[in-house]
Amino acid sequence: MPGRIPDFNDLLGKQTVDKVLPAMPISVAYYPVEQIVSMEGNTENRLFRFQLPDHQPSKLPLHSADAYKLRHRFESVTSSEEAFNFLNLTGVFRRTRIRSKQGVLTWSDFRLWQHVIKQLRMREPWEGFPLLGIHDRDAKELFIKSEFVTSEPESVAKLLWNTSEETFNWLQGTPSGLFFLRDMYLSYDEIQKTFTAPGAKVPGSKAWHDAQAVLARRREKRARGNELGQQRLLAWIAVGSALEAILATLYIDKLRGIETKLCALKGCNKLFDVESGHGKMYCSNYHAHLASIRKKRAAAKSNKLRGRKGKSK
Repeated sequence: MPGRIPDFNDLLGKQTVDKVLPAMPISVAYYPVEQIVSMEGNTENRLFRFQLPDHQPSKLPLHSADAYKLRHRFESVTSSEEAFNFLNLTGVFRRTRIRSKQGVLTWSDFRLWQHVIKQLRMREPWEGFPLLGIHDRDAKELFIKSEFVTSEPESVAKLLWNTSEETFNWLQGTPSGLFFLRDMYLSYDEIQKTFTAPGAKVPGSKAWHDAQAVLARRREKRARGNELGQQRLLAWIAVGSALEAILATLYIDKLRGIETKLCALKGCNKLFDVESGHGKMYCSNYHAHLASIRKKRAAAKSNKLRGRKGKSK
């Protein structure tokens, strides 16, 4: 009796152990593209208008923005004037469903984005990102009923829904533009040292060709790994807006298991990362000291009032 003919699942079913990649550094690549930003309206109803200049540079900036510094500066903005200065440095702040050369952002929307980033950062690492669903108009009802959206004002729901598909995915911790590369890259100093021989920087010269050959061998050696053959991998995230760069830092923090807390000092709304199991409650030593002083003063005042009540009896 002939045996059963294997079906598609039999042939392609999982039979091997998952491959394990080595630990790797991960970086965010965001190159701010110049934009003209204008500010309109009164203090409470500021409107920021963006427009691309008539002549864009043919090349991107040499260095990408530091995504973590970008996030810190974004979270530190407390006025529309500070927001205006921030937006003038960050290029494209966020992308929306409808793409155009000219866009607008209100000061209230800017503050809503600060609120959203804060809420996402404060989620436990094991929670990860909220599930918002599919960025399709037919799925909007499911989006509105999602756990994260139902706990937020309607203005936040509108803000999230009108983002671009890439940003919508980032809000759920589903990155786009994520690449894994074998480390075969030399630093700027290493490359410069390769071209120190006389004439090595003259294209087409014998010294230049010799330097190119040395450069290729060094890159090949770097790609092969160390003497044990252990290769080093790199992770690289390419994003198209400042907001996505900020969301990428949140994604990296969740991968690292970083816990974020709100400073326990009354009146301080600053977030801080908990990088040890010491039960840290304050964003800085100064605020911990200030909280201790306030606690002692409150206790002394309470004891003083208690003593007065005792004497009156």
